[in-house]
Amino acid sequence: ADIARHFGIPKSVVTEQIALRVSQGLVTTAQAPEDRRQKNLAFSDRGRALNARLGAAFEQKFDQLLGRFTASDLRFCTELLNELAGAR
Repeated sequence: ADIARHFGIPKSVVTEQIALRVSQGLVTTAQAPEDRRQKNLAFSDRGRALNARLGAAFEQKFDQLLGRFTASDLRFCTELLNELAGAR
């Protein structure tokens, strides 16, 4: 329920996705000691390895995209995004 609430998606979707990731061997679950209704989630070894590969690929692509902009462009965008975030 915490994940669903945080991301604003139905609990059934979260439950389905967690079950899928567990069946793929990417995530493990364990009963939360403080509340039997909750489960603690963790990456499995396979999940950590995949996360590292995806993270590296994302960083490489992100660097390629940002490489097209000057430092001044990036400062302007950062300031604009900070202002927009603060305007909520």
